[in-house]
Amino acid sequence: MHILHLEDDGPLREVLKAVLTTADPTVNVHQFIASDDAVQYIQEHAQEIDLFILDVRVPGSMDGMGVAQKIRELGCTGAIVITSAYRRPNPALLSSLECKWMPKPWHILDATKTLLPLARERSQQKQGSEAAAEAEKTPASPPTDSGAHPGKANGTAGLAANQQRSDDEATGDGLEDGLETGGEAQP
Repeated sequence: MHILHLEDDGPLREVLKAVLTTADPTVNVHQFIASDDAVQYIQEHAQEIDLFILDVRVPGSMDGMGVAQKIRELGCTGAIVITSAYRRPNPALLSSLECKWMPKPWHILDATKTLLPLARERSQQKQGSEAAAEAEKTPASPPTDSGAHPGKANGTAGLAANQQRSDDEATGDGLEDGLETGGEAQP
């Protein structure tokens, strides 16, 4: 899972990174103090990031809400969590950008219970979409002659295998790692 964290408070950055990586060692957390540095990274990695945790009041040419708008302009579907110790941003704006609100101060356990599931959900959707896109690229195997009569390729066993393959494709079973598909396919 790939998480971007924009926060100007050093101890808070350190605590959140330690908590997230302890709770799930597979988490890859990239942290930024200033919005301009975060936006540059986002432009290069937007489709890889599963979760954006953005403080509202940060140094740089835009605040956390501006960064959230930029993320959506780039077409990134990752989850966005806006956080601040100050006033809550306009609920209509949060909704239009599909952002969740997490006011400070937050408890460490609440942070992991709230943030990691969001990142996991997006990561699984992304992996499912990638698996589905890969399946579409893979050409179907041509029928093979299993020694049946000429003109009857695959014989009875081949027909049963082809039917099972069709059933798997119709139900979504048989996807690698059992991941469900969801979200849009990535280019």
